[in-house]
Amino acid sequence: MLKLSFRLFLSICISGLIVQSLKAQLSFQKNIHADDRLIIPSTIQLAPEGGYILTGETYDLASLNHDLLLIRMDFEGDVLWSKRFTEANFDEEATKIRPTRDGGYILCGHQITGRQSAAILIVKLSRSGTIEWSGSYGGTQKEKAYDILEDPDGSFILAGSTTSHGSRNGADIYLLKTDSRGRLIWSKTYGFHGSNSEAYALERLSDGYILAGVSSSNTHHAFLMKVGFDGKQVWNKYYTFKGNRVKINDLAIKPGGGFVLAGWQESSQSLQKSAIILD
Repeated sequence: MLKLSFRLFLSICISGLIVQSLKAQLSFQKNIHADDRLIIPSTIQLAPEGGYILTGETYDLASLNHDLLLIRMDFEGDVLWSKRFTEANFDEEATKIRPTRDGGYILCGHQITGRQSAAILIVKLSRSGTIEWSGSYGGTQKEKAYDILEDPDGSFILAGSTTSHGSRNGADIYLLKTDSRGRLIWSKTYGFHGSNSEAYALERLSDGYILAGVSSSNTHHAFLMKVGFDGKQVWNKYYTFKGNRVKINDLAIKPGGGFVLAGWQESSQSLQKSAIILD
């Protein structure tokens, strides 16, 4: 029987949510485990009715299958309920969950459909974690989803990457719009420097959306890209980093204008994690 704790992950995330300080105090630590399954958390959010909602995946050591995992906790970190979602013959990975205006949640991730293929997965959940609807999106190759948000009209906008559409010379940025029931309205692809571009974070502006991610070939660039509500590109900016690899994990809009990107840079000597402030 294997019990895998993710105490460090949970402690850092929750203390960061509660105390906005460079000297944040630890609020609590919790061990959450499952018999004979690895637990791999990916994202945590404040729940609309209080407490937290955490998602990730579980890895079955016997079948080697990945399933989506959803855990609802109170403010003390005690588990109120948990859900596991699976589909036969496929592996699922969750990357982001956000509360929705109806008190439920919208979750995105990807479903591994083959050795070199994956489809975007969107799941709409009730406040109790019951699936209201789900949809998969993509082409014949590999699509991945990294962030999703709800628009005021109840529709959803998702950011990620695709190798099925666009330039076909690598991964392109993929932006996908659905209605409130997951029916596709439109999708857009954007190619930048290098052979691989992926959007990892997404936020809504008063006149469109802002995306953040990484484009890489021989060099690595973090990027910000603004698009209108119709997906038409307005502008983009690049930031080049020295090192072997760059990853942008999250994006926030500053109250006075400008943006904050959080991510990490890997050098040939060590792995460095840093916050990048862009005005």
